Amino acid sequence: MSLRLRRTIAAIAVALTSAFAAQAIELPSADEVWLELHIDGFQIYSNASPRVTVEVAQNLESMRRAVSQATSMNVRTPLTTKFYVFRSTATFDPYRDAMFDHSRPMTGAFIAHRDGNYIAINTERESRSIVFHELMHYFNHNTNPNLPLWLDEGLAEVYSTFRVTGDVVSVGRSKRNHVRALRTRLTMPISRLIAIDRSSEEYSEGSRQNAFYAQSWAMVHYLLFGNIDRKKQMPEFMALIHEGKSTETAVTQAFGISIRKLEAEVRNYVRQMRFLTHTYRVSELRSRQIGEPTEMSREETLYHLGDLLAHTHPRNHEVAERFLNATIEIDSHHSGAWATLGYLRALEDRKDEAARLYDLALRNSGSEFLPYLLAAENILRGLSSLPPVNRPAAAERARELFLLSLERNDRIPRAWAGLGTTYLADGDAVEGIPHLEKSLEMAPSVTRFAHNLALLHVRNGDEERAREVMNNYIVRQGDPQKIADLEDEIVKQRVQRVNDLLRAGKADDARLLMVQLLEKTEDAQLQTRLRTELAAIERFAEHGKTLAMYNRAVILVREQKLAEAKSVLDELIASGGDEDLIATAVNLRTKIDEE
Repeated sequence: MSLRLRRTIAAIAVALTSAFAAQAIELPSADEVWLELHIDGFQIYSNASPRVTVEVAQNLESMRRAVSQATSMNVRTPLTTKFYVFRSTATFDPYRDAMFDHSRPMTGAFIAHRDGNYIAINTERESRSIVFHELMHYFNHNTNPNLPLWLDEGLAEVYSTFRVTGDVVSVGRSKRNHVRALRTRLTMPISRLIAIDRSSEEYSEGSRQNAFYAQSWAMVHYLLFGNIDRKKQMPEFMALIHEGKSTETAVTQAFGISIRKLEAEVRNYVRQMRFLTHTYRVSELRSRQIGEPTEMSREETLYHLGDLLAHTHPRNHEVAERFLNATIEIDSHHSGAWATLGYLRALEDRKDEAARLYDLALRNSGSEFLPYLLAAENILRGLSSLPPVNRPAAAERARELFLLSLERNDRIPRAWAGLGTTYLADGDAVEGIPHLEKSLEMAPSVTRFAHNLALLHVRNGDEERAREVMNNYIVRQGDPQKIADLEDEIVKQRVQRVNDLLRAGKADDARLLMVQLLEKTEDAQLQTRLRTELAAIERFAEHGKTLAMYNRAVILVREQKLAEAKSVLDELIASGGDEDLIATAVNLRTKIDEE
């Protein structure tokens, strides 16, 4: 069989495995035992033994405490993080495949979602490294959601070697598989490494994936432990990445070298094959007492597995619904299952059906904030499509739900942002500004929040403050579409002010404002549009002047000041303005002469 044919068959096999991954996931059998264990924001669901489940929990807690003491990383999030601990490869693989677009030989999987973090772990193999790798992804995304893939995976691989002995922590031990890969394969150019994303072949294909992980690990290991200058410069490098700068720009600004010089440094480091382990002491590292896991009910098991599937690829949503509907068959008042079904309808843009399902969830939601937040966001997404007469009531209902969500958890940035954004659809813009400002304090990298805040400032007539927000958040993040949208909104608001002046009879002021707007605009297409508007204003202003002249002439005639009236009419007729008005002026001038 030719190599090309073998590759074609392999590609078809992978595609078929991917396409039918969701179909391979069946409801767990009625006698399959699942356990749950909750520790300070971590929810652990496990079909492994109680001993293994507690061991995973202890590893999670010890690493979180050590990293929080030794680094500035954000090791907690207001959103729940769910760990799914699988006892075997056979039970883990279908869910692993569901969490990605294709099947890959991985022992852990991580999804950072706006509703929470989802982490799946296969404990059939040595589990500590897997747990620490996935937990590092959690810390990475809490601290900086914009990490490039090489840095995200490199940090996770370096910290996967995390170990605790007494009050001594070690991290950065060499990984045999990576050292072996670096010895036996040529490393890829750094320009290619930093360009790889989750859709790249190097991230998904066997040996190429191994090379990507090995080189990412080596590069991060060098920056953290292989060069004292680079280690000192890393905080600035990470800050630049957090601002949205590219790897190449961050390297130049933080390290003061070119990307090619960094490549040479890393290659030299790899050739030496001396990957030192970093150790440090931490105080009071003893983890809190981990309780025993409890057995989950059938409906809770189905719900949490269904919720995981609902937050993966859309191809898995049908099987997710089977799990959720099975949950409701057992417990028709299960708020989480109704809310997740509503979430799936909202993804399909079936807002009315989503609203009905959210209402069912809210009847039994208790202290859970998420059903209120999802229901509010569903209303918010549909506000712009409502008839204007219906928007005030809908906006008020969305605000009510956002506030109920915040009463239950006030640390969710998007809930504050949603509350503020309702004022774009209806209400006083001033009232929404503080809510969006709070969301940006909590999540400064989310340009959507900044964009909506700037829009509220524009609606409030404060263009200077709108531009300040745009420059501080949106321009820095490099989001050209949002910048263009905001500039367009600023123009619309200025044009609106021009129209207000025209309606008030202040044509000269309107013309002056339009001229100023034209002078500040560089966009050629917009300039053409504004010149057309300016010409219309000038015609309007000229018409107003000629109409005023005619009215003055009429008054003079009534006062029998015929000579003055004729002089005004002659000036009006000579101006060559509005044809109908000129014709009327000629008729009046003729009547004066006849008298």
